[in-house]
Parts: sequence; C-alpha cells; structure tokens
Amino acid sequence: MADLQGEPKSKADLVPSLQYTPLHLEKEAEDFVESLGFLNKPFFFEREQLALFLRTLHENVSGEGKGDEEDGEDIEANVLG
Repeated sequence: MADLQGEPKSKADLVPSLQYTPLHLEKEAEDFVESLGFLNKPFFFEREQLALFLRTLHENVSGEGKGDEEDGEDIEANVLG
C-alpha cells in the first residue's frame, strides 16, 4: 500500500498516470471551448483509464455524446474520479 505521507517505498506504490493538456484553445471559438466541459483544462488520470478517456474525448469533440447527457455525466465522473 502507498505511503501517502512521503516517498514511495517500492514500485508497487507508484500509479502509472497520464496528463491531459489541451493546447491552443485560445485560437478556438469560445463556444467550442465551453462545449469541451472538463476537457478544456489540464488534468491527470490513471493509465488504466486511457481507453475511457479516449472514448470520452472522441464523443465530446465529434459531438456523438451530446444527445445522451446522463451517460456523459457518468463518464466524466469516472475519468475524473
């Protein structure tokens, strides 16, 4: 188990993570940037959630997830939580 108070004691204490950082959003329309929701700001997520993140990114950018708000909220909670 990870020691939350200090340095990791072994590789098992480390969690592979990725950082998402959107670039050049200042060049995009404000409506588009707002439509990205939580995707318009940088954040970290665990590597094991990469497939979920990519699906969420695709749905948000392509507009495929716009008609199903309930599922979108569930995905957002899973990616961030």
